[in-house]
Amino acid sequence: MNSPAKRGKWTRAVAILVVACLSGCASPGTRAEQWNACSNPVRDPDRAITACTTVIRSQEPASQAKAYEHRGTAWLARSQLDRAIEDFNSAVKLAPDDRHLLLLRADTYRDKRQYKRAIEEFDRIIQRDPNNGEAFVSRGRAWLLDGQTDRAFQDYDEAIRLMPNNTLALIERGTVYAREKHQYERAIQDFDAAIRINANSAPAYFHRGSAYEALATEKGLTDERAMDDLRKAASLDRLFDRVSPH
Repeated sequence: MNSPAKRGKWTRAVAILVVACLSGCASPGTRAEQWNACSNPVRDPDRAITACTTVIRSQEPASQAKAYEHRGTAWLARSQLDRAIEDFNSAVKLAPDDRHLLLLRADTYRDKRQYKRAIEEFDRIIQRDPNNGEAFVSRGRAWLLDGQTDRAFQDYDEAIRLMPNNTLALIERGTVYAREKHQYERAIQDFDAAIRINANSAPAYFHRGSAYEALATEKGLTDERAMDDLRKAASLDRLFDRVSPH
């Protein structure tokens, strides 16, 4: 039988080993697994939040900014916009020149319906990077939601000038032509351009079909192209299946 002295030494050795492991004796894959979980905030937001929090607490500056960004994105996926902005603010302090991060924060203000604050954020991004087409698209959305359609058009025009092959910008501008201006033929031109760039763009077919239908209805006619496009959209993406164009 072990003596009390030997048992005491053994107990102390185990305690020292446990403390050492708690401070960094994890298996080789643990840190990589945590970062992988943190880096997938949309697929599994809850797991990402836990993993990113662990990464942030590691106090490694090289990874903290991205961890805050990913955790903010996970909060977005859970519709907790205030917490998302808190994390984006923390990330911006660590990476003030990260354009993607700045856009994320501005987009979140827009999603909170704080359109003027969002526009101010987009203004700063564009002042620093006047060739940032994505910023013009996002600011265009904010102008539109704020009821300033003409300024939205100006931003969409500039975005398309900077990114002529950007289907999203073309589809959004076309949608505004159709819904806000009722200029269906002009809208169809944008949807045509988007489809030439990406022949498998379900949103482009859906909105073009909607525009064909609206134009035909305006003239008291029917247009088979409308149903063809709507069927095509549904075949490419189930989100557009059985969706009314109105």
